[in-house]
Amino acid sequence: MQTYNLLAPVIFLCVLTSCTTTKSLEDFNALSKVEQSYLVCDNAKLKKVMEKDLRDRERYIDEYRQLLANERQILQQGYRLAQSCETQYREITRCTESSNGRVQCITQRDPEDWYGTKVCKDVPVAIESSYIEKKIEEYESELAIAEISVQGNLRYYNQARRNCIQQVHQSMSVLEAYEAYIEGTGPFD
Repeated sequence: MQTYNLLAPVIFLCVLTSCTTTKSLEDFNALSKVEQSYLVCDNAKLKKVMEKDLRDRERYIDEYRQLLANERQILQQGYRLAQSCETQYREITRCTESSNGRVQCITQRDPEDWYGTKVCKDVPVAIESSYIEKKIEEYESELAIAEISVQGNLRYYNQARRNCIQQVHQSMSVLEAYEAYIEGTGPFD
């Protein structure tokens, strides 16, 4: 199961709540108790930290997926492409005619071309398939561990959010909830 599917609702809520402006006490008081609870918990600083951690872990997983795909492709090809680069300088050719009518030309580096141009080409390099297979196994293992970790963190995040909403709804007065909303200290843990 891809963790992106699990994070999609979280990301949507992040975008939705980050686009809202801070509500006044009167506006906050006009909301239902359920709406107030969602607002307090969605504005909690710890919630934002947890969401950032989930996004960071998802990027980490994406990087490992890309590494894994690259190594599988290299193993399938049987070679890796390496870049071979060199600096090429402009050349000038000067020709002179000798007294006997022969033309002699000399090609040399242009003294005004100080930097040259870097020219690279891909060169196939043989691989050690057992080494690549070992790397693939390591990447698969790391990826599996990271995905399990993200799923556990996502479950914890969802439970913390439900607990926060329930606690604000059942235990906080409107003034306490508004203060937690403004300060970002909703009971999100």
